[in-house]
Amino acid sequence: MKTLHTSDWHLGQKLYDFDRKDEQIHFLRQIADIVKNEKPDAMIVSGDIFHVATPNIETQTMFVDELLNIHNQCDTMTIVVTAGNHDSYSRLEIDKKLWDKLHIYVIGNVSSNVEEHLINIRSKGWIAAVPYSSGRNFPQLSEDETFDRQTLYFNALQEKAKELNTENLPVILSAHLAVFGSNVRGHKIEKGSDGQEIIGGLEYSDAKQLGDYYDYVALGHIHHPQYVGGGKRIRYSGTPIAITFNEEYEHSVTIIDIDKHNDIPDIKILPINELRPVRTLPEEDTFEPKGETVENIMPLLEKVRNDDVYLRLNIKIGRNDNAAEINERIINALGDKDCHKCRYCSINPIREDNFIQAIDSQSLSLDEIKEMTANQIVEIAKQVKDLDDNQQEMLIEIIGQIEKENDTL
Repeated sequence: MKTLHTSDWHLGQKLYDFDRKDEQIHFLRQIADIVKNEKPDAMIVSGDIFHVATPNIETQTMFVDELLNIHNQCDTMTIVVTAGNHDSYSRLEIDKKLWDKLHIYVIGNVSSNVEEHLINIRSKGWIAAVPYSSGRNFPQLSEDETFDRQTLYFNALQEKAKELNTENLPVILSAHLAVFGSNVRGHKIEKGSDGQEIIGGLEYSDAKQLGDYYDYVALGHIHHPQYVGGGKRIRYSGTPIAITFNEEYEHSVTIIDIDKHNDIPDIKILPINELRPVRTLPEEDTFEPKGETVENIMPLLEKVRNDDVYLRLNIKIGRNDNAAEINERIINALGDKDCHKCRYCSINPIREDNFIQAIDSQSLSLDEIKEMTANQIVEIAKQVKDLDDNQQEMLIEIIGQIEKENDTL
């Protein structure tokens, strides 16, 4: 069974208010060309189809049109689409019965009947398709509440897959979650109330929870393409294009070919050509860039002004500097939009002082505030007012709710 694995399309996403529809259509058409050339038996989209739970009509129309185009390149191919944490399961499933007619299976919600998540790919193999669900929202499969619902669910799914796979066909699991040991570059990392790390809004899961029966595990949620858990059995296909400036790496889709169950997958990585890549100057391959002064940035700016890229600048901000004024200086240097091709987005302030000093001097930029985690905001609040543990947790929860509401706007 040959399978195309992709995920995290984030259709409808804008970057600093720049519309990205042409870029999204560009990568979807490349996926269609890959399907035309590779003729896979199945295509898996492992969640986060849309960037927000309530995409506008134009974005929904784009999804329908381009998914049909992909299907038409190989009409014998089965397509399996599952919801991610950015998606609304009810909205995704609204045309489910129509999609079924074309062997396109759209799965938004986790059913208590695990067999509903096992899809036979025209007698060539099986796909166990699990959409995103928080751990506590997995169906209760045991009367004993001390058992972890997510682990129980994946155990039951695996046992059902063993029962149905009487012909020793390849079996693939699709899931949308954050697995321990993955490279989370590009994601916001926060701490939950219990001290556990939260990656892009999700707590970590252990790869062992997913089971060891599957020949390949097609993961979504983490944007960096990568194998996890050792070996080449478990993989994030990653996003087809960069969603943030911290995702300046090669994006791709994955082709998996498996002859029979327990065979080692033959895996091929196919790069996606980004119509308009992200670029940060100066280029610094580190999680803690040093940045440059605005004077040294200016010559670099001139070199890229006519490149069709999204641009962010790592700029040193001194104690007496004002980030907003420096940003305005950059905009003035670029001139009118007709005078340059690059899409300038923001500066990434590399501060010589700390956040508290920046607030005191009123030099903290709006972009810096937007990029701060809930924990950073709480730390700043504690400098102003004593907060006990309950108040801190309450503030973190409120900030989380605000972020979710902003995502739907």
